[in-house]
Amino acid sequence: MTAYIAMTRAEGRLMLREPILSFWACLFPVLLLGIFGLIPVFRSPDPDTGVRLIDLYLPVLILMSICFLAVTGLATILGTYRERKVLKRLATTPAGWHRLVWAQLTLLGAAVLVMALLLVTVARTAFAVPLPANPAAYLLVLVLVTAALLALGLLAGALAPSAKVASGVGSMAFFPLMFFGGLWVPVPAMPELLQTISGYTPLGAGSLALYRAAAGGWPAVLHLLVLVGYAAGLGAAAVRWFRWE
Repeated sequence: MTAYIAMTRAEGRLMLREPILSFWACLFPVLLLGIFGLIPVFRSPDPDTGVRLIDLYLPVLILMSICFLAVTGLATILGTYRERKVLKRLATTPAGWHRLVWAQLTLLGAAVLVMALLLVTVARTAFAVPLPANPAAYLLVLVLVTAALLALGLLAGALAPSAKVASGVGSMAFFPLMFFGGLWVPVPAMPELLQTISGYTPLGAGSLALYRAAAGGWPAVLHLLVLVGYAAGLGAAAVRWFRWE
């Protein structure tokens, strides 16, 4: 436990010194939220549903930040450590690579929580976006989405031989994930077939589950199972195929 705490502190200091990850994962979604909020069409209620686009895009921006942190960020960090032989040296010490991974998961999980609270607070105070009507379900979905995307980032980082390859894999995964998560077209506005397909992707299932929780309901069991399946399956694959060098 002492080694884990010490490694978490050390990794936390290194993470705070990385401005690029902080910008794209935390500041960029807030800037996008501010830009969306200044566009009149995003603040105007839909005549049929009464829902505003800014309300629909809040969960999408939260998911985008999680994707940056969990997929691109974690994969790049592990790829960098493998390239610099850090993992190889850790393998010969009592600390082991698993404490490094748990330290990263702890820090990224805390960053996700802070980022989500920041986005919800800004959206509420600046643009009157309603708070989630079912906060317990909302938090549950955020935890499951974070676990699923961290597992994906861990799998990419487990195999990538260098930081450049890990960053490329993370970037390649980011855009299709965010497409099905509703970044370009909100998932409820997608055609029925595309919406069904989206529900079987981690961000699509997470997006639909967050919409249900924000409206006061509980997410569909299918979407929760999809998230759990990705977290368990990708996490097991990452542990199975983890490479030291």
